[in-house]
Amino acid sequence: VLTALKQEPYIQDPKVTTRLSKHKIRIRVSGALLSSDQATQQGKEFIQTIETRLKTTLGLAPDKQISIKLNDFSQPDSHHSRVM
Repeated sequence: VLTALKQEPYIQDPKVTTRLSKHKIRIRVSGALLSSDQATQQGKEFIQTIETRLKTTLGLAPDKQISIKLNDFSQPDSHHSRVM
């Protein structure tokens, strides 16, 4: 997953953490997303392609789940105070 992320031009400094359990594979991807209108769409497409590649490579049964989550991609502007 990390090698595929490094080839994508819209994410910088990707980090991947995985957790394997009996019936699930959880993958968390974090990194700095380049500011682009199509970046979120490209992220969704990337998730789908990685999920299908993992299922075919590992030969997973239909009852096994793969969940891929993108973290820290859109940082909200949090430089304002909560109290006015």
